[in-house]
Amino acid sequence: MREFFKTYKSSFILLGCTILGAIIGLVLGPKATVIKPFGDLFINLIMMIVVPLVFFSVASGVANVKSMNRFGKIMKNVVVVFTLTTLVMAVVGIVGSIIFDPAKGIDISSVKEMMVAPDQEKLASKGSLLNQVVNSITVSDFSELFSSSNLLQLVIFAVLVGTSVSVLGEKADSIRKILNEGTNVVLNIVNIIMKLGPIGLGCYTASIIGELGQEIITGYIRVFITYSVIAVLYFVICYTLYAYLSGGKKGVKSFYKNSISPIATALATSSSSACIPSNLEASKKIGVPDDIAETVIPLGINIHKDGSVLAVIVKVAFLTGIMGGNMGNPETLLSLLVTVLVVGVFMAPVAGG
Repeated sequence: MREFFKTYKSSFILLGCTILGAIIGLVLGPKATVIKPFGDLFINLIMMIVVPLVFFSVASGVANVKSMNRFGKIMKNVVVVFTLTTLVMAVVGIVGSIIFDPAKGIDISSVKEMMVAPDQEKLASKGSLLNQVVNSITVSDFSELFSSSNLLQLVIFAVLVGTSVSVLGEKADSIRKILNEGTNVVLNIVNIIMKLGPIGLGCYTASIIGELGQEIITGYIRVFITYSVIAVLYFVICYTLYAYLSGGKKGVKSFYKNSISPIATALATSSSSACIPSNLEASKKIGVPDDIAETVIPLGINIHKDGSVLAVIVKVAFLTGIMGGNMGNPETLLSLLVTVLVVGVFMAPVAGG
């Protein structure tokens, strides 16, 4: 037992502080916002380091790939795995939403009164779907890459840099060395920042729950519970299965042993970007090769957002229910599957997004 607590000590402290923060937020309500600056300090530090972390980790990971054939296999597997698991999440979300029905028991008249018409000018300004795709993978100015809202574009640029270094071989050894050393420096900064994790996440969770807890309880408790139940079931069942398929019983044990820190960060921040450092650290502890972890994780936060997919499904189920629609209609289901695949790829990985 002593060995068990020694192994999981830091994870339990992080998770415990997050839970404690949630309790404080519920008890104190809006008064809990007095400690929000401490939480914001931690979150800002994390978001500050995300851009250099993504660039150096992806570029060095690709630059150190032994062959382009291996890189090609990694990317093929990324596409296949991400697509399949997103579809699994979509199916689980749809079935769960039909069973739990988040709109059941809601005062439909009051909800409709709160609904406002969409801003047509803002919708038009986004342009066609093709334009949105272009804007999601490129930027018009190099300086725009240095923003956490353009991480997919940064990943693509980092892949191009890493690929060029790998192709040039010995001619680019000095650049490869800079990328490797830059990755080590950034990861060391991450380790320093994460020492503030327990206090930072605790304070941030307390302030968020303090601000929104009452709103959730009074207005959208059934939607919130539906989302939470489906998410927990999906995580426990599907992620256990994924871990088992990857590494058998040892894979499952290693996954749960190292997943507490990313889970706590995700629960507190609702930001996939903020989870990059803890996910990279966890993947390395699990034993994932560096070139895979440093390429797949930054890419995954942009094109593999199961949480966002589930959120869209639950919201659609809620709106369908209050508008008197049929969630089980085949045409509706097909449109929803297409929508969530687009959301999984192009929704920005920002806090609360």
